[in-house]
Amino acid sequence: MIFVMGLPFVQVAFADEINQLVISSTYTSIYSGWDKYPGSGLDVDKNGNVYVAQTGSYGNYSVKLDNSLNLISETSTSYYGSYGITVLSTGHMVVVDSPQHGYNPPSGNHRIVKVDSNFTVLATFGSSAGSGNTYLYNPDRLASDRHDNVYVVDGTNNRLVKLNSELVYITEYQFDNISAVDVKDNYVYVASYNGDVLKKLDLDLNEAGIIGQIGSFGVHDIAVDSAGNIFAGTNSNITWLDSDFNIVAVFDDDSWFRNIMAIAIDQDNAIIVSNRYKGIAKFDNPFSDCKHATYSHKKRTLTVPFIEIPIIDFLTGQSNGKVELWTSSLRQVSGTTNRFGIIFKTLAPITDGSSTSCPATYAIETGTLSIPYVDIPTGIDIGNKKSETNVDVFKATMTWVPMGRSFVIQEIEQVE
Repeated sequence: MIFVMGLPFVQVAFADEINQLVISSTYTSIYSGWDKYPGSGLDVDKNGNVYVAQTGSYGNYSVKLDNSLNLISETSTSYYGSYGITVLSTGHMVVVDSPQHGYNPPSGNHRIVKVDSNFTVLATFGSSAGSGNTYLYNPDRLASDRHDNVYVVDGTNNRLVKLNSELVYITEYQFDNISAVDVKDNYVYVASYNGDVLKKLDLDLNEAGIIGQIGSFGVHDIAVDSAGNIFAGTNSNITWLDSDFNIVAVFDDDSWFRNIMAIAIDQDNAIIVSNRYKGIAKFDNPFSDCKHATYSHKKRTLTVPFIEIPIIDFLTGQSNGKVELWTSSLRQVSGTTNRFGIIFKTLAPITDGSSTSCPATYAIETGTLSIPYVDIPTGIDIGNKKSETNVDVFKATMTWVPMGRSFVIQEIEQVE
């Protein structure tokens, strides 16, 4: 074992087996007699409730289910909403009100509508078919970020449009054949219908440097979990990609995995899908064991259960490209809000085979400890920031300062 900046560096092992998706609950009763793209719009709120936007020959409905997919309400609406729905932090919804692709000429509504729980209109964007910063043409999927900005797949215009919470135009990103969008933390993910392009953008819709492929035709929707894994719902399967856009698994051996019209992920990383012919299903995420770091105000300690620490080659003094999982706790330096010293008796390798999908990572070159999720009690000052009411999950970046033998918080930011 070797120590760099006071920290040891070793190696981690990864599991070879990929678990299958396991159904935990289903909901099918709304599908009787519906014959056109049932349940094509899908989203989940912060409490795990599932919202389904539905258009069929028998009417237009918004269906709300609890986190076990039990029916809460079913509301008849005057909005098509057949492709897109997103739930904002306020509980308001934004839905698509537009003809379906291939079924209507460019007349009538091509717009999105912000509504309250009673479907009272609060704001609109778009009207008849068009382009530019005031019109849409066959709007499709919707997503929203933690600031309630709304991202619209504008299908025929081949672009992603970003609007603010009042549905006022901000910017756009041109993307041929765009069919799907999701937002996670500080990134926007977009995919093409034929699966040949998957991109990661920042919240200003600038490319973030990662481009990949889903590899399956007929991509209707995508959803991203807390570890950055992407799940794509297609005509023929559910495709799972890791955060670097490498395909991990393709699930196609059950009829529930095919004809996916919409897909979403809840706060527990469970995967919810709308199957065109079967209904709504909820799956356990095979990569959902994300264990957060925790801050204790009483003990003034930050416990990081899993840290990926690189191995150092004894001959070169450089990382050999391998890492191992360690655990440690840090104690807040008295009189400060942003300095933490290592409690060395807690620093130890993980030897029981346990792991996580979202470890903290330590970079030798910069002495940077990056923690993707820290649970902070509401109202506690840490890193010169104060958590907001009802929001207690942050991500933090800390830098090792040898002179002070402590980590100093450089950035701390609220995450969804």
